[in-house]
Amino acid sequence: MEGILHQQIDELISYLLAIVGENPKAYSDITGVQFFMQQYSPDRLMSAIVSRVCPYKDRVIARDDRFFMEHKEVFDGLPDESVRCFTDLWRGGLLNDDEYKETIFKFFDNFVVCAEQYMKNKKRV
Repeated sequence: MEGILHQQIDELISYLLAIVGENPKAYSDITGVQFFMQQYSPDRLMSAIVSRVCPYKDRVIARDDRFFMEHKEVFDGLPDESVRCFTDLWRGGLLNDDEYKETIFKFFDNFVVCAEQYMKNKKRV
């Protein structure tokens, strides 16, 4: 399950990089996040999603933008500049498009499913 999570994160990063294209600032911030995420062990990533994303599962399901805007702890540990870049892109920049947002929320749907399965497996052990 943890391998799937890393794969999903890599796919999300690739998707974001394709959207921002030639925007050097956004591209730099997103590749910085990619490097940061690669340093996390699968177990640490899962634990972060369990504690930072799962409590807001209802907002993810509802496609509520406030999930990203009001809960900065979702991005805890990432450089502040990268977090600001993402929220700016989401709010009024390159990601301010319903299709892009829906795709990003689908990635977070998958993160929640992975985290819930991870929690079930942890309880069995």
